[in-house]
Amino acid sequence: MLLPSQFQSLPQPANGRVALAVVFALASMALWLDPVIPQLFGSGKGHDYPQWFATGERLLHDGPVYIVEPNGQSDFLYTPLAALLLAIPSYFGRSASVVILASVILATWWIAIWLARRLVDDGKPVSPWIASLPVAVTVPFVFDQFHNGQPNLFLLALMLGGFCLLSAQREWLAGLPFATAAAIKVFPVLIFPYLLWRRYWRTAASMAAFMIVLLVLVPGSIRGFQRNFDELSFWVHSMLLSTNDTEFAQRVKHWGWKNQSLYAVEHRLLSPINAELEAVPPVRPVYVNLLNLNRHQADLVFVVTELAVGLGFMALLPARRRRTPRSDAAEWSIVLLLIVLASLVAYSYYFVWLLLPYTVLVQRAATEPDRKVARRTAIMIGVSLLLLAIGIDGIEPRYSQAAGNFLWAAAVVIAALAVEMRRSARAA
Repeated sequence: MLLPSQFQSLPQPANGRVALAVVFALASMALWLDPVIPQLFGSGKGHDYPQWFATGERLLHDGPVYIVEPNGQSDFLYTPLAALLLAIPSYFGRSASVVILASVILATWWIAIWLARRLVDDGKPVSPWIASLPVAVTVPFVFDQFHNGQPNLFLLALMLGGFCLLSAQREWLAGLPFATAAAIKVFPVLIFPYLLWRRYWRTAASMAAFMIVLLVLVPGSIRGFQRNFDELSFWVHSMLLSTNDTEFAQRVKHWGWKNQSLYAVEHRLLSPINAELEAVPPVRPVYVNLLNLNRHQADLVFVVTELAVGLGFMALLPARRRRTPRSDAAEWSIVLLLIVLASLVAYSYYFVWLLLPYTVLVQRAATEPDRKVARRTAIMIGVSLLLLAIGIDGIEPRYSQAAGNFLWAAAVVIAALAVEMRRSARAA
């Protein structure tokens, strides 16, 4: 079997870059057309697009951000700032809003790829076909962004932009993209403890300040401060603080197999939770629990696990004087994956954030002179991809998904990145 580093030495076709560019352009067009064609020439694109348009249109007519449905749940789960942003494409009509959102997703995909390559660029040439592997293996997650209309790719581009600003020592400015991501979809706020631990004081301060601006001042100046305060309070209590024995974050389905967060997977492994509870029509129940703890006991185990993972990560971090651009790329890749896993909700499209981690590992496998290290890295990449593959739709019953195959794939990637981070640090 050829390793990526050995493949580098093989003769590459002279028109390889052109062929790769054509493939990428065709893939971009196909992804963009997935939501656009049904909207323009069919009955309309479904999934989250109609909700985004309805929410934005409500705000255009000075309506409420949140509407409580008969079942007591809100139809919109994001922040008032996110609703204001959705009002921009909604202004141009339903079809135009789908085209605009799909175009934004496409643009942020290109930007995220470029930023990821910039973060791992160590001056060592890599075959364009090898460099494209991280893009290729994460295309299924990118497709989810277009198909469902999700903003996670946009959030990834913001996070990568923040890391690029940190690497350029623009710490004050780095807080803006981090704050923007967290003000749209709250889970990126989990980077804040990392900034404090790494003593990025200026970035942490600017992130906090920009979040106040984006969550309070911007929507307040447009819709009124008291109204925005009421809506923000509703969002905090109904989303962040909403949990009971049957649901959390206002949705029963979050306990199901689609949620690959550490919180959901641990509860399915520790408690008798049916991973197919949201199936319509009902199908055979799927249980993967090894114990029979109640929710409060499982919550306690989750807290202990979170602390153990956090402390372990902090212990592995190289000292500030030993950091290098290459170790930073691996470190920030781990941060991204830990944020995804620590979020209470992490559906498959969240794992588009694997783009940077896979870019780092593929770069290591392609440029590492030590063949044993390169082979070990390639094997871990393969294992993680295998774990991701066993969770594709159509494999039933969904025991692997219920047991958290995406979570374990991310754990393998984190382990490989930890080795890379330690090896890339300067000698003590």
